[in-house]
Parts: sequence; structure tokens; C-alpha cells
Amino acid sequence: LIEARSALVLNEVFPKMAAAGITIRQQVPSDRIERVLGIDVTHKLKELTANLYRNVDEDLESLKAAHDKLRATMKALYPGKKFLQVVFEDSEVAA
Repeated sequence: LIEARSALVLNEVFPKMAAAGITIRQQVPSDRIERVLGIDVTHKLKELTANLYRNVDEDLESLKAAHDKLRATMKALYPGKKFLQVVFEDSEVAA
């Protein structure tokens, strides 16, 4: 997804924005951006971005579960030993 989104941005978004005279960090209303990019590119960009966020959220949950299971197993195998514990921040708290 990252590669697909990056390719879309580099090969389609940036060239269309440049052709329209829109520079990086320039404040532009979203409806103008959508007109410049077109329906297809806009839709692809929104879908790829939403899917990336979803995948990252799912990966974080999986990572937390694996960490907790590994730590519990290590504590069971080696009672009395100390193990590092990762404290995961909630995205809402971190934002």
C-alpha cells in the first residue's frame, strides 16, 4: 500500500498539481485539489490512505498482543526474572 500510494503521488498527484501551478505547502481548498486531480486519482488517493491507516492500526494491535503474550510466556518460563515491558500509548492520548 505504501508503494502504491507513493507511486500514485509521485506519478500522478505531483505532476497534476505542478501543472495547475500548485506548490508544496500552498494553502488550497480541497475542492480545487479534487478538480485538479480528477475523480479517479482523488478516489484512489483517499482509499489508499484510509487503507494504510487501517493496516497500521491493525498492525499495532497485533504487535501489542504479541508483546503481551511473549512477556507472559517469558515470565512463566523464568519466574523471578525481570523483563522489559513496553507501554503502548493510545493514539488518542498520543495525538
